[in-house]
Amino acid sequence: MYRECLRNHTASLGNYATDECGEFIPDDSTFNCAACNCHRNFHRKVSEERIKSETSSSKKRYKTKFLRSRRRK
Repeated sequence: MYRECLRNHTASLGNYATDECGEFIPDDSTFNCAACNCHRNFHRKVSEERIKSETSSSKKRYKTKFLRSRRRK
C-alpha cells in the first residue's frame, strides 16, 4: 500500500514543496497516481504489518524527563 506523495516539486528552485496528495490512487494500466500524476515510487510505501499496528487500540507511552521547575521537592 502506498500513502502520501513525497515528490519535491520545487527542487530546481532550491526549495521543498509537495503537492499533499494523501494516498496513491492507481491510474489505468500505469504506475502513475490518478490524483497527482506522479510515479508510484514518489509515494511512501507502508507495509501491511505497520497498518495493523497503527489501527490497534494499544498506545505506547513514553517516559519524559521533567524539568527542574516541575519536580516536586
